[in-house]
Amino acid sequence: MKLYTHPKLDISIEEVDGIKYFKEVWSGIINTVVFRDLIKITLKIYETEIPKLNNPTNKVLIVSDSREIELIRQEDIEWVMEEIEPIYEKMGITHQALLPPKAFRIQDLIDLYVGSREEVDFHNYPFKTEKEGVDWYLGYINS
Repeated sequence: MKLYTHPKLDISIEEVDGIKYFKEVWSGIINTVVFRDLIKITLKIYETEIPKLNNPTNKVLIVSDSREIELIRQEDIEWVMEEIEPIYEKMGITHQALLPPKAFRIQDLIDLYVGSREEVDFHNYPFKTEKEGVDWYLGYINS
């Protein structure tokens, strides 16, 4: 179900095995102002939509497909990690599966994320495919 459409971002609710999750699809060159404005819009959407998910668990996933982003600044990624992820956590979002831009090496993002926020209830990890990210999440909620 489509929740939001913008030339740089589409947000929808997807479902697998009766579990609903949010999917973001980012694209193009995104400057800092537009990126941060879009992130703030996502927060409002998630705040409204999380109570409607009716998942049989208290865990919430965002699949953030950034493979078609042509340019994003490292400062913006760090801003999300420092400022936005704690808000996600307070909202009840527990997992984010990131499909990184082609310009980023997955190992660089793993190194950035792993250990960046120890002892938190929000888990962010990069994957090559949406299926890998969803399977990772399902492993958490089924354990």
